[in-house]
Amino acid sequence: MAATQTYCISSQPFYDSYNECYKNILTIKPDPKDKSPALSTIVKRIQTPKLSPFQESSNCCQVQTCVNALYKIHNNSELMTPDDIPELFNYLITHNYKIDTSITKMMNSSDVKMTNKLICFITV
Repeated sequence: MAATQTYCISSQPFYDSYNECYKNILTIKPDPKDKSPALSTIVKRIQTPKLSPFQESSNCCQVQTCVNALYKIHNNSELMTPDDIPELFNYLITHNYKIDTSITKMMNSSDVKMTNKLICFITV
């Protein structure tokens, strides 16, 4: 029996320098490369630009400069946003992923909050 792999999908602010606008993008942890072929086709590691010139990395506040971003299923040059969640869920279910509502509910009701906005946990 293969081991279950759990991933966390979240939303985070992103500055789109091409369109010169801020938007929220969907990211995933850990990196699904080599462990999840269906996910790895829509995930790319990208460098995230600073959201502000005042944003700095320090020892007490980690600012991630690279994230595993989800790309639109039918347009792998465009980043997924929260508006793409229905299409993402359909894709995940079609590829035998399970949306783990118990962990997602537990984390959403916990006093401990992640830096980025939690969308869900999934397992395969």
